[in-house]
Amino acid sequence: MALLIAAGISLIALLVTAQNWRAGFIFVLIAGLLQGPLRKLTPGVPAYYILWPAVLFLLVLFFAWQRRQLAPVRLLYLEDPGLRELWSLFGLLFFLQMVHAGVRWSPLVPMLGAIEYLVPLAAVLLGAGLARDPRRIFWYLRWYVLLMVPAALSVYLSVWYQDAWPILRDVGTFIGKALIIYDMGTVMHSFSGTFRVGEIASWHAATGAVFLFILAFYRRRPAFWLLVVLLMLLLTGAILYTGRRKMLLGLTLFLGLQTIGLGLFYKGVGKWLILALPLVGVASLFPGFLTEVPKQEYVGRGLSVFTSADDRLETGLNLMRSAIIRADGIGLGVGVYSQGARYAGVDLSSAVGGAGEAGMGKLVLELGIPGVLLILFLGMRFVIVLLKLLRFLKRQRDPSLPLLIFLGSYLLTQGAVFSVATQLFGDPFVLINLGLMMGFFAALLWRAAIWMKSTRKNREIVNTSLPIRKELLS
Repeated sequence: MALLIAAGISLIALLVTAQNWRAGFIFVLIAGLLQGPLRKLTPGVPAYYILWPAVLFLLVLFFAWQRRQLAPVRLLYLEDPGLRELWSLFGLLFFLQMVHAGVRWSPLVPMLGAIEYLVPLAAVLLGAGLARDPRRIFWYLRWYVLLMVPAALSVYLSVWYQDAWPILRDVGTFIGKALIIYDMGTVMHSFSGTFRVGEIASWHAATGAVFLFILAFYRRRPAFWLLVVLLMLLLTGAILYTGRRKMLLGLTLFLGLQTIGLGLFYKGVGKWLILALPLVGVASLFPGFLTEVPKQEYVGRGLSVFTSADDRLETGLNLMRSAIIRADGIGLGVGVYSQGARYAGVDLSSAVGGAGEAGMGKLVLELGIPGVLLILFLGMRFVIVLLKLLRFLKRQRDPSLPLLIFLGSYLLTQGAVFSVATQLFGDPFVLINLGLMMGFFAALLWRAAIWMKSTRKNREIVNTSLPIRKELLS
């Protein structure tokens, strides 16, 4: 029955996307929403449901490509020769490490491993194509919030009814591999809601909270702000119940980064301060909310993330050192620590161990020290270009600047989460959403780069401001 539902939705998605490729994004979100429940309802909880959103994503990608709606790869260069050269070098190194993995292990290893790199790249180009009309960015955020926030809140139902409703159980409980957390002097479970595991539920809860915050910034309705405050409070509680506390740290980091960014580059401080008032309300309600939450051990574990940040950093550095030793500095090839490597028929566990559990360790294992250094150079050059573009947009009082800061803060937060835990980022639906956000971010930056280049060349400013605020406030 579950397979028939998935097949029926996929058929409808094909028919709709063939007529309107943008509408296909809704079906990708629906697949991401239903993949967990349908998998739990299928005997043996087969893993192929994880790929369902990716299949529908490829469908959207095909029809967008057919209509020439994909953004060009050159948008990654942001009109900067230095970035273009570094991206070219990275592409060469990536190709060499794919060949290395294919020769050393199995041709399937790099093919399966490359998915984790190429899916986000495809999503970047697709997201940037969608963002040609910036109002589509908010269209996507609204659909995500509408579908994923209720699903994230189903974590509360897991706390109360997981024994009665199979779709609320961790998928591991069906095969005897449920995640057990030993902390706070007791045994704890990771409540997952309708998602397959608590890790995924916590990611969507944190992402939903971020998107709600972004949408609230462009609204002038106090009732909507109050709703956002309450939902963010509930989503924070859902993160606590998953037991995956790093997402709580990530959400806090986002709020801090966007505050710094708006303070430095955004001149509309009044609007920013007005939006901050409900957040002060959240902070004041939060302690009282936590004292009323059942299962206080989850609260204690969640809040301990702020005091254990140093330990996480030390663990990440130790894993990176282990990866350097295991990879002899040159890397073991693309895909050796990907989730798809298990299907390549090669046992890589003895070669990689747990060194790839942290982001830097995974990059060292797959790309070697040269790859990591190249990524660092890319990052430094990107920051230089980014600061130039932000200063330019600040001078022009461009209304897209807050959105740019929000997206950048969110992506930087995801980078921080990746640095301490990589398994989450092997999920295709997570990679698709991250790629789309990167595409939105890149599209806004590329537009700013072209605008800045034209003003320098022609010595005149052409008003190309995006219709963001007008659309959202209507």
